[in-house]
Amino acid sequence: GDPRQWVAAATVYVVPMRMGGGVRLKVLQAMAMGCAIVSTPLGAEGIEIQHNREMLLASSPRSFAGAALSLLSNPQKSAQLGAAAKRTATEKYAWDKLLPRLDTIYPPGQDHP
Repeated sequence: GDPRQWVAAATVYVVPMRMGGGVRLKVLQAMAMGCAIVSTPLGAEGIEIQHNREMLLASSPRSFAGAALSLLSNPQKSAQLGAAAKRTATEKYAWDKLLPRLDTIYPPGQDHP
Protein backbone atom coordinates (compact mmCIF):
# COMPACT_ATOMS: atom_id res chain seq x y z
CA GLY A 1 0.00 0.00 0.00
CA ASP A 2 0.81 3.67 -0.04
CA PRO A 3 2.94 4.61 3.01
CA ARG A 4 1.81 8.26 2.81
CA GLN A 5 -1.39 7.43 4.68
CA TRP A 6 0.68 6.28 7.67
CA VAL A 7 3.04 9.23 7.45
CA ALA A 8 0.11 11.66 7.28
CA ALA A 9 -1.44 10.08 10.38
CA ALA A 10 1.79 10.32 12.41
CA THR A 11 2.22 13.05 15.00
CA VAL A 12 6.02 12.78 14.82
CA TYR A 13 8.03 11.00 12.11
CA VAL A 14 11.04 9.28 13.66
CA VAL A 15 14.22 8.24 11.85
CA PRO A 16 16.34 6.33 14.40
CA MET A 17 18.90 5.29 11.77
CA ARG A 18 22.26 4.37 13.30
CA MET A 19 23.92 2.59 10.36
CA GLY A 20 23.53 2.21 6.63
CA GLY A 21 23.50 4.51 3.67
CA GLY A 22 21.62 5.35 0.54
CA VAL A 23 19.20 8.04 -0.50
CA ARG A 24 16.91 9.40 2.20
CA LEU A 25 13.74 9.33 0.06
CA LYS A 26 11.43 8.49 2.97
CA VAL A 27 12.80 11.44 4.96
CA LEU A 28 12.33 13.76 1.97
CA GLN A 29 8.80 12.40 1.53
CA ALA A 30 7.99 13.13 5.18
CA MET A 31 9.49 16.61 4.83
CA ALA A 32 7.40 17.29 1.72
CA MET A 33 4.31 16.24 3.66
CA GLY A 34 5.10 18.77 6.40
CA CYS A 35 5.82 16.26 9.15
CA ALA A 36 7.59 17.06 12.38
CA ILE A 37 10.68 14.84 12.25
CA VAL A 38 13.18 13.56 14.79
CA SER A 39 16.22 11.93 13.21
CA THR A 40 19.70 10.82 14.00
CA PRO A 41 22.35 12.82 12.12
CA LEU A 42 22.90 9.74 9.91
CA GLY A 43 19.19 9.58 9.06
CA ALA A 44 19.32 13.14 7.72
CA GLU A 45 22.75 12.83 6.11
CA GLY A 46 22.95 14.47 2.70
CA ILE A 47 19.80 16.56 3.21
CA GLU A 48 20.30 20.30 3.65
CA ILE A 49 18.66 20.88 7.03
CA GLN A 50 19.56 22.50 10.31
CA HIS A 51 18.80 21.07 13.73
CA ASN A 52 15.81 22.82 15.30
CA ARG A 53 14.84 24.49 12.02
CA GLU A 54 13.50 21.70 9.74
CA MET A 55 13.78 18.81 12.20
CA LEU A 56 15.31 17.78 15.49
CA LEU A 57 18.53 15.77 15.43
CA ALA A 58 19.54 13.52 18.30
CA SER A 59 22.42 11.09 18.63
CA SER A 60 21.79 9.12 21.81
CA PRO A 61 18.73 7.02 22.63
CA ARG A 62 17.93 9.31 25.59
CA SER A 63 18.16 12.53 23.57
CA PHE A 64 16.22 10.93 20.70
CA ALA A 65 13.37 9.90 23.01
CA GLY A 66 13.43 13.32 24.67
CA ALA A 67 13.20 15.10 21.32
CA ALA A 68 10.25 12.94 20.21
CA LEU A 69 8.45 13.49 23.52
CA SER A 70 9.07 17.24 23.34
CA LEU A 71 7.35 17.40 19.95
CA LEU A 72 4.44 15.26 21.11
CA SER A 73 3.81 17.76 23.90
CA ASN A 74 4.37 20.89 21.79
CA PRO A 75 2.08 21.01 18.73
CA GLN A 76 3.19 24.56 17.91
CA LYS A 77 6.86 23.53 17.64
CA SER A 78 5.84 20.45 15.62
CA ALA A 79 3.90 22.65 13.20
CA GLN A 80 6.86 25.06 12.89
CA LEU A 81 9.30 22.26 12.09
CA GLY A 82 6.87 20.65 9.65
CA ALA A 83 6.30 23.91 7.78
CA ALA A 84 10.05 24.59 7.53
CA ALA A 85 10.70 21.01 6.40
CA LYS A 86 8.04 21.26 3.71
CA ARG A 87 9.44 24.58 2.49
CA THR A 88 12.98 23.15 2.27
CA ALA A 89 11.79 19.98 0.50
CA THR A 90 9.82 22.07 -2.02
CA GLU A 91 12.57 24.63 -2.61
CA LYS A 92 15.52 22.23 -2.83
CA TYR A 93 14.30 18.70 -3.55
CA ALA A 94 11.28 18.91 -5.86
CA TRP A 95 11.91 17.25 -9.23
CA ASP A 96 11.86 20.58 -11.06
CA LYS A 97 14.75 21.69 -8.84
CA LEU A 98 16.69 18.41 -8.88
CA LEU A 99 16.62 17.61 -12.61
CA PRO A 100 18.58 20.70 -13.75
CA ARG A 101 21.22 19.93 -11.11
CA LEU A 102 21.44 16.33 -12.30
CA ASP A 103 21.80 17.51 -15.90
CA THR A 104 24.92 19.44 -14.94
CA ILE A 105 26.39 16.32 -13.32
CA TYR A 106 25.22 13.88 -16.02
CA PRO A 107 24.75 15.87 -19.25
CA PRO A 108 21.97 14.51 -21.49
CA GLY A 109 23.05 12.46 -24.49
CA GLN A 110 26.21 11.07 -22.93
CA ASP A 111 26.87 7.56 -21.71
CA HIS A 112 27.37 7.36 -17.97
CA PRO A 113 28.75 4.53 -15.84
